[in-house]
Amino acid sequence: MSELTPIQLRALGAADVDDVLRIQAQCYGNGLVEPREVFTRRLEAASHCSWGAVAGDQLVAYLAAYWSRPGTITPLNGDFADYADASVLYLHDMAVSAAAAGQGLARRMLDAARQQARQRAVRQMAL
Repeated sequence: MSELTPIQLRALGAADVDDVLRIQAQCYGNGLVEPREVFTRRLEAASHCSWGAVAGDQLVAYLAAYWSRPGTITPLNGDFADYADASVLYLHDMAVSAAAAGQGLARRMLDAARQQARQRAVRQMAL
């Protein structure tokens, strides 16, 4: 990836699962890579509000996040639940590929998630 390649943010979708798993393996090692089926279900859930950073057509970073209730946290390998009264934006997982490190992508994705929370009048974010 060239430093001149513009990096765009967009919503993360189920079609991104292979790239998410590739980035997870790079950043966390194979022992913490979550199953494809779990991540696919998460990105198909109405409660997800996950972001991806894309250079050209390649995902280079992601933020997996979801709307939930205070204290209702998705465990590793768990599904994102849907709550009509969701009032917290939970940040489940974020990783930036080595090829895109140092370009401020984590901050950009967090800023996008914060903006999304403000639009929904959600004032709390948690890990």
